[in-house]
Parts: sequence; C-alpha cells; structure tokens
Amino acid sequence: MKCIFIAISLWLLLASPALADYQYGLDAFNKGEYEVAYTRWRKAAMAGDKQAQHHLAGLYQEGLGAPKSPKLAYIWYTLAAQSGGEEAIEAGKASNDMKRILTSVDLAEADLMLQEYIKAQTPLSARTAQIPTPKKSVLSQPKPPLPGKGTDADHVREVQEMLARLGYRPGAPDGKPGRRTIQAIKVFQKRNGLPSNGEISAQLHATLKQVVPPATAKTLFEAARTGNPTAVIAILRQGIDINSHDADGLTALHYACANSHPMTAGILLDAGADINAQTQSGDSPLALAYPTNNHELIQLLKKQ
Repeated sequence: MKCIFIAISLWLLLASPALADYQYGLDAFNKGEYEVAYTRWRKAAMAGDKQAQHHLAGLYQEGLGAPKSPKLAYIWYTLAAQSGGEEAIEAGKASNDMKRILTSVDLAEADLMLQEYIKAQTPLSARTAQIPTPKKSVLSQPKPPLPGKGTDADHVREVQEMLARLGYRPGAPDGKPGRRTIQAIKVFQKRNGLPSNGEISAQLHATLKQVVPPATAKTLFEAARTGNPTAVIAILRQGIDINSHDADGLTALHYACANSHPMTAGILLDAGADINAQTQSGDSPLALAYPTNNHELIQLLKKQ
C-alpha cells in the first residue's frame, strides 16, 4: 500500500490546512504511525482533500489505524473518485471492489452518507454552522406549493426528509424519487387515507406538513436513539442546538452511542457534537458506547 503514496513539496504543504494535514498524515504513515495518519487524513478528507479521501479509504480497507470497514472504504473511495485523473480512476475501481462485498443494508447506509457529503461538497459541520440562516437566504424562504405531480428536487428532498422524521426510511434525501422513496410514500399514503399511488403531490406535501412534529431537541434525541441519520440531518437544518440535553444530561450523541449507531454518531460529530459532554451521572458518549461492544463506534469516538 505504501507505494501509492507520493511525497508532495513544501510549498503545497503550506498552501492550505487540508494539504498540511495530508502531508502530516503521509509522514506518519511512512513511519508506521497509522493512528496518527488516520487522524490527519480524516480531517483533510472531511475538508475535501481528494488525496486524503483516497488514502483514508485505504486505511479503512486494510484496517490500519482504524477499524477495518469495507463500508467506510467504499464511501471514501467513491468521494475520491470524483476528482478526475489517474488517481480518480484507481479510486473508482477500488470503490467498485468495496461495493461488491457490501450487504444491501450496508450499501444503503453508505449511499445515504455519500449523498449528504456530495450534496454540499463540504463537511456537514460547515453547513450546520450556518443554521439558522439569514432571512434573505433561499433556505429560509417558504417553498412554493407543489404542482399536482411535483418532481422538483428540492421538494422531493423535503418530502424525503419529512418521511424520514416520521420513521418511514425513504432512503437518501437526494431529491430523486427512487424505489425506497416511492415505497415509503405509498405506506404513508395508505396509513393517512390518501390514494396509495406513490406520487409526490401537493396533497401529500400538505398532509406531511400537518403530521410531522415540529423540530425540537426531543425529536433530535429520538432520531439519534433510533439511528435515523436522515432525520437527524433534517432536524439539525431546522436550527436545533446539536448539544441540547434532556433532564438527565443526555445529548443526541449520547443517545446514538448508547444505542450503538456509529453512522448517526459520525454525522453528529461532523456537525459539531460535543464528544466530552457528560450526563448528570458523569457519563460521556464514549462511556455509554463501551457496553454496546460496537468496535466501529468505540474507535470512532476514541479517534476524536
């Protein structure tokens, strides 16, 4: 694996924090300090550095400095493959290799995370830091009513997020009415006395608006507790404080960790969740993760 890493010059190192983290990670890797390489490359990868994304994927693939995870390797290889050039071709081939060995459930979860990163091309923390948005922002303005059979990507994404908040699991909030989204719509329509046709209509949109509960800290806790990353992201976009806590001092990150949801925990961490937050009894998210024996989750927290 070492043969794929090529040293970069000092002027590139000084060009940006992401490149600096990439170079520090490369130096650490060449010394056999894989955990340090993982920490540096993950930081650079989250900032969009394609080389770091490619090499971070390699660490997950080989289990060097991080738990071996074909799912996470697939995610980072796929992101790295979008850069163009020979290295992107290599990353694309590696992504396909990882995809072939994933279960359908793992692939669905991985694609959900991919859609979120690809959609903004920035770490989730950079987006949630902008919530709430200024009044003139497009995000803060009400959307126009849906036509009879709306397919506008923003409206479809909103429907997907509302369905997710209700627990229907429509898949990635990608603005595309795919098979999982249509199936979720049909189930919702049937349960709410609407024609069960899977169509994204003005009637569906209005009904969802009526039944989806307002975004609160409590709804965020429930989404984290049940491991519903789409709902977590949708709720955070409404401006809910990610570090809100209940009467026992439990934050959304505590709930995700106590119930063994590494993907949801990762999204919360990327969005700025406090890893050192303590409950009334003095428990950190890591302390609540240990009893789950979820190695991926525990390692994720320990690397922060």
